[in-house]
Amino acid sequence: MTYDILYCLPQEILGAIFERLTFRERIRCMSLSQHWRTWLQSSPHLLWQDISDVHCDLVLNLAPYSAFFKAQHVKRVYLTEYSNLERQMAAASFFAKSGCSNIKILDIPCHDNTMVPDVKALVHLSRNTLIDLTMRCIIDECLIPTVLATCPRLHTFHYHHRFTSRNSYSQSFINLQLHTQPQLQIMHHHLAEFVLDATLYLSDAATLVTWMPNLEKIRLHICNARREGDGVVFDDVGLILDIMNIHCPRIKNIQLGGTGSRSTFTSFAKIHDDGASSNGLCELSIETAEGLHDKHIVPLILHHHTTLQVLHTRSSYSSSTSSSSSQSILQCLSSISYPTLRDLRMNFMWDTYSYDQNQDMVRMIRNAPQLESIHFCVSEQSSSLINDAMFDTLTQLCHLRSLNLQGGNHCKLLSPECLIRWARHGHFSCIQQLHLPGLSQAITNQVLDAITDRMAQHLIAFDIERACLVTDKAFYRFIDKIAAMKHRPSALTWLNVTECTGITKDALEYARRHLGSHVNIFT
Repeated sequence: MTYDILYCLPQEILGAIFERLTFRERIRCMSLSQHWRTWLQSSPHLLWQDISDVHCDLVLNLAPYSAFFKAQHVKRVYLTEYSNLERQMAAASFFAKSGCSNIKILDIPCHDNTMVPDVKALVHLSRNTLIDLTMRCIIDECLIPTVLATCPRLHTFHYHHRFTSRNSYSQSFINLQLHTQPQLQIMHHHLAEFVLDATLYLSDAATLVTWMPNLEKIRLHICNARREGDGVVFDDVGLILDIMNIHCPRIKNIQLGGTGSRSTFTSFAKIHDDGASSNGLCELSIETAEGLHDKHIVPLILHHHTTLQVLHTRSSYSSSTSSSSSQSILQCLSSISYPTLRDLRMNFMWDTYSYDQNQDMVRMIRNAPQLESIHFCVSEQSSSLINDAMFDTLTQLCHLRSLNLQGGNHCKLLSPECLIRWARHGHFSCIQQLHLPGLSQAITNQVLDAITDRMAQHLIAFDIERACLVTDKAFYRFIDKIAAMKHRPSALTWLNVTECTGITKDALEYARRHLGSHVNIFT
């Protein structure tokens, strides 16, 4: 007779062992120890409440223990991580047939039409308990109507249509025609977070928003063009912002995209709860959404200027419309203070006008003293925005951690002397991300020396692509300074010196040897 050593262990130790095992290991141990099996049978909620082990094949690993399975204790199920389609189908079928009716959190794929009945059955079974639902679908049928008509208690609903991988999807249109489905007109008062990674028409998007009055976070993609008869009608996409502002008084995060091949949105911005942001919009992130007008965005920004923490937008949407606005977004930002703004990303690629003496840009930066991250994209037409006056203003930002200037090869008004002043005398304490690609006339050996002296100890990512005036002398000094502190937690991990023609191959090999394999060097 084999002695069961687990019999000697108190429940506290068994619990500690349990927490360190995967779901598959927990159930396989049932065949090794009678005491372990008895203990789990006496506390079935421990074993079955969270089934999210990606290595567990429910058919092979769980079937032998089906007699011990307690469907009523299953609370959390994550099936998306299964890479094998057959395993996904088997898992969905298992839970549906087992009658799991108390699931609270469900992350489920639907990559084949044969899975649809089981997915629908699982949603229906848990309709009264489900509060967090994520669906990733590669099927023709849209399951949003099923969810809306079935699950009135949802707090979080993420729907990725035609999902293709973990972080991307092939964007497609969903024509819900909600006005023709009166059975869906249910107010979802509990829903606080709604993500739809697919493109809607404006009418459907507006209807959905009005059904979710307590939304706090939303991500939508809206198409501004639709067919009507033999012609095409262009909708005013900005109306959705007006509707959110009216019908969703608790909204804090808005992510709005348009028609495109894929979304660049990853997650909602983390909001700093400082008390001031408790009653207003904190994040406004807008991708390339055609059909937007400044007349919708500017009032929204002005209304929430004291609570905004994250703003990602173009500098103006007037150029995309036939009628110009009286006030662009950039002018709006320069006219009033933004005391909580931490993350500012603006795209000037579509601007064909210039700003004399850069006054709007300078005032905008001064109006946001808490800025931690700045990301500007400029074109040849708007390159005058990046100049000495702007960098002199950046000197005043105490909390700046990340600076990214894209399109810098067009910037001719930025001097090395100004960059040196900023690097040596800026009020910041910790620059971690510095991307200055294409500032070929402004990045010199003296500039790199100033960056080395002041920022090297904190830099995580550094980009001086096409800095042709930088030579080996300054580059060696930079590498030596970084290598001396490479064991610190914040050591450099990403370096781009592509097309830096003044840096020799020997210097690049020196960098690879001294920085180590954990640093990605792009040449």
